[in-house]
Amino acid sequence: FTQLVKLAGLKSPFDDGCLKSVVEKVTEWLDGVDMSAL
Repeated sequence: FTQLVKLAGLKSPFDDGCLKSVVEKVTEWLDGVDMSAL
C-alpha cells in the first residue's frame, strides 16, 4: 500500500502530520461556508 501511495504521488495516511494537513484544509473550507444560506 505504501509503495502504491508513493508511486501515485500521494501522502500516506500513516505519515506524521498527514491528518493535520487534511484537517487544516477542511477547516479553511468550512470557514468559507455561508451557514445562513443553509
